[in-house]
Amino acid sequence: MSIILLILLSIILYMVYLYITVRYMIQPEVPPKPVRLAGMLEAAFGTLIWGTLCFIHNNDFLKIFFMLLGLFWIGVAVSLYKGSKVGRTICLVLSILRIPTVIGLFLSLLSVYELYFTQESKDFFNKIIQQSGNHISGNDSGALKHQENK
Repeated sequence: MSIILLILLSIILYMVYLYITVRYMIQPEVPPKPVRLAGMLEAAFGTLIWGTLCFIHNNDFLKIFFMLLGLFWIGVAVSLYKGSKVGRTICLVLSILRIPTVIGLFLSLLSVYELYFTQESKDFFNKIIQQSGNHISGNDSGALKHQENK
């Protein structure tokens, strides 16, 4: 019975997370399917961790730890949607650390594959990096488009 409650609570928290993300996030570009899938997997795992809080009794340190860990994992998922290379690297490290958990092997292998071994995700993260590099150097978009056409 407690596992069913955990699953239901995690699904509800995940739906709230998706609503807030879609409603209030301004995105310059929609990420490709592999990045979206990896982001959803990471967010689902973060809400699953966050959902375990209701089953921890008499240990405030452990509750705070799981709450912060779940929020951090959801933050990594949001950074994947934003195209952050740092978020992608943190996701790789967290996926390696998650392998010994019960569902961690499947989720880790799937998210690492989707983020590092698909051409769409490689192109997405490289494009975001190049755009931010051009923005910092001061090139305006007209000059950049003119250079690309040559």
